[in-house]
Amino acid sequence: MSSDGAVAVVNNSPEQLAGIRAACPRVRTYAVPHKTRKRERLPLPLAHGQRKHGSAPPVIDLGAGINATTVRKLLAESEAGDTVLFDWGRTLVQVKGVDFSQIGKGAAAEEAALRWAVGGAARLRLLRRLFAGLRARGVHLGMLSNSGNCGAAAWKRLVYRLTGTRHIAMMCGDGPKWRRISRRWRQPALCNRVAD
Repeated sequence: MSSDGAVAVVNNSPEQLAGIRAACPRVRTYAVPHKTRKRERLPLPLAHGQRKHGSAPPVIDLGAGINATTVRKLLAESEAGDTVLFDWGRTLVQVKGVDFSQIGKGAAAEEAALRWAVGGAARLRLLRRLFAGLRARGVHLGMLSNSGNCGAAAWKRLVYRLTGTRHIAMMCGDGPKWRRISRRWRQPALCNRVAD
């Protein structure tokens, strides 16, 4: 996938967005809420997925991530040929520290896990409306994640189910996310286009 249009990044980290703007001044950035109304530890065993090995206790950040205001702005400002890159953790999903690799296959299991991860049925409808609107406008989609889930078959199925398409570029990394994002955005080609 490549785009001749503008590139936009949706993320919950002001520091990462500032680094991207410094590397690529023409990239549009959308900051989503990163302070939460309430952060709750998730009970174990988890309803969907399992605790990541060696990680802190899994939590849910209520109120984190894309909201209706961000959806309206993205739909109003995105045009055919643009590429919009979404961060996964605390931008699309509200849970952290959860391994989705063992969730069951099939529509019912994946739908339940996705609804739980994004923060409920209403928020899932909001995100699906966003992705349907972007696809209808001819916008290319990309997913950024430093999560250990990134690239796993079960995680990809959740992404495809959420976005409604398999035509989505995935940028998975390892190590501290800030270093990975910073390193990628120093590649000049990413300032103008995104490729698989």
